Amino acid sequence: MLNTGGKMKNQSTMIGYIRILILVLTAGMISMKAYGQGQVYFNTIFGGLVDARVILPDGTGAGDGWTAQIWRETLGGEFEPVFPATTFRNTPAAARGYVEPIILSIPDVPIEEMATLIVRAFNGESWSNSTLRYESNPFTLRLEGGRFPPTQMLGLEFFTPVPVDPPPLKDPELTIRVVQSGRVITVANAPGNSFIIERSSVLGAESWERISLSVVGQKAQYTDNSNDPIAFFRMADSSP
Repeated sequence: MLNTGGKMKNQSTMIGYIRILILVLTAGMISMKAYGQGQVYFNTIFGGLVDARVILPDGTGAGDGWTAQIWRETLGGEFEPVFPATTFRNTPAAARGYVEPIILSIPDVPIEEMATLIVRAFNGESWSNSTLRYESNPFTLRLEGGRFPPTQMLGLEFFTPVPVDPPPLKDPELTIRVVQSGRVITVANAPGNSFIIERSSVLGAESWERISLSVVGQKAQYTDNSNDPIAFFRMADSSP
């Protein structure tokens, strides 16, 4: 009689190992699905469900030189950019104003979690240094990815122009240049429509002559034709 007990025991042990391996692989797949990074299909037109076109002031759609970028809302309630950005379509003419679609992963948002996004469109190297800027409405999505297609951008509806902040004014700067006819006093970076300078032939004088100058292109200028061998000039505020 053959002794098969050892063989059956080895087979039973092998089956146990296979079961453990299957459980480990299954747990790994569940973990990947639960913790993988969520994705969106970055597209601003989708059937009859999404139609968000960037229309420029001249009535045409954004095209060459324009960039579109998704920004996501953080836990602190602020929005931060998501990379990479994409460009806009140029042809046919009816497609201008819509982005070149890309699949985009949203950082720190796992699959099956919610994310609030906006889309920003701009004509410079970045949002902050652009002369024309547009921003979409905020919209919230449940992100997919992994074994499932990326989420379409349902809820994206429109873009509105965003005013560009004017550059901060520099401090006024006074210079004096001696010419044949006298002295030319120039104030650069002068704010407003008029600017006040003061003049005196004595540095320690209690009262100075106030001179109001017109400002053109943030520059004010005055020519002193007096015969005083020495003259002092200073900038003053506009209050009397």
